[in-house]
Amino acid sequence: MNNPTKVCKSSLQPMESVDWDFLSHKQALQIHGIYVPGTDPLQTMEGRKIFRFFRLSILPEKSSDVCVPLKLSMVPRQNTPYSFVSGELFYNGEKLCPKGMTIRHAPLLPEENTWHLKGYTFPFEGTPQLYKELRLNLRISGSCPGRCRFCHRWHSHRLKPDGSQKNNPRKILARLLEDEGGEVLKKVRRMLVISELFGLEKRFLNSISSTRDVVDKFGYGEDKPFGCSASDVRGLEGLKTLHTLIRPSRYSFSLEFFSGRDRYMGHYKGLPMDRVYPILENARKAGFREIQLNYLAGIDSLEELYDGMKKLVELGLVDSLGLSTFTAFSQEQLDLRHESAWDPLYYHQAVNVFNRLGIKVFRPESFDMGTPYSVLMEKTE
Repeated sequence: MNNPTKVCKSSLQPMESVDWDFLSHKQALQIHGIYVPGTDPLQTMEGRKIFRFFRLSILPEKSSDVCVPLKLSMVPRQNTPYSFVSGELFYNGEKLCPKGMTIRHAPLLPEENTWHLKGYTFPFEGTPQLYKELRLNLRISGSCPGRCRFCHRWHSHRLKPDGSQKNNPRKILARLLEDEGGEVLKKVRRMLVISELFGLEKRFLNSISSTRDVVDKFGYGEDKPFGCSASDVRGLEGLKTLHTLIRPSRYSFSLEFFSGRDRYMGHYKGLPMDRVYPILENARKAGFREIQLNYLAGIDSLEELYDGMKKLVELGLVDSLGLSTFTAFSQEQLDLRHESAWDPLYYHQAVNVFNRLGIKVFRPESFDMGTPYSVLMEKTE
């Protein structure tokens, strides 16, 4: 194991209602992964050895909060102090029994199940609020021009539907209504377009525009959020067009991290910061009231994180963050984590940086984000 897991409690005491010991365990699980006896943690995909996915549900026994499973990497015994045996979670051989919580394995769908090719997903499936969010997937090609070394998609197998690289939004919505019923859009509280990068600004904007037209015609409701991660849109005129299509007025850009952008990110996404600033300035000029940067904690040092965010604040180019935790799904990805980020305390200190700089952070609630953050920050709507 690269570094021993540290369960840090003393510096996290102010909120007495929070079980800080177990909160640190949840963060450490994302860092170190989990060992499952009797299961080969490695699988081969497209000539690469990767760690299998493992989903762990940690649910309050009595709570109205929505909790989705942690997506963990299944690793060899020597990589982690955590194991899952006969339906129970252990840390260094001792059973973890957090008060008022239940822990269970949340099985992945069968490999032959092509759920990701339907063009839509409900991230809160399996929770009491199934229709809290609808994600539309407009482009599923099995590849992505981003080619980022930290991304789990780099190692995952993606079937190609009918050899097509784009999904027709009208067909997606028709399939959704057939599967979920004609009233489903009235139940959905927010809608996001999540897809692979298009690589061309015009192509992306055309897809967003046609999708917006379709969902409005299908009765989604013009008062409900309709957003997207818009790293494809970077020019001033394109951003002005985007501003008319999404709601609320929020430009979302995948920053990810500051260090090693040229090494860890593909050329399309791994722009040096001196090229990122003008994009964000264009978003301001286009009329966006809020600039949200998607950030992946664990690759930067805390010093790089502070210096990078401080400059963005000084330039007036960040209002909020979508924050997630870097989780490695291969041996080579393990090497991308900064040495200080093996300590769960790193992530609490990262939140302190955002608080000091006055950056609001969206409460992470999806499969891909780190639920431990949710008790460390106020939710931004």
